[in-house]
Amino acid sequence: MLRLNSYKQVHVWLRSDGLLLNTMEDFDQTGLQYFRRVSGRPVWAIGPSASSLANKTRMDKAARTTPNRCIEWLDM
Repeated sequence: MLRLNSYKQVHVWLRSDGLLLNTMEDFDQTGLQYFRRVSGRPVWAIGPSASSLANKTRMDKAARTTPNRCIEWLDM
């Protein structure tokens, strides 16, 4: 997750078309419902996103990706 202070993070969320959260619907139903209600946006549970040794090369490359590059890619 991006390391923004809380105000900036909420501001970015409210300008987005939806939220992707690293959780599971069955595991965090209350939290997901909260974000749907508060943001008024679609919220998708896309987790759990966990790295594995099989993905080490891909993860090493991803570790070099900056938060700004991620935002640019998401805004395309």
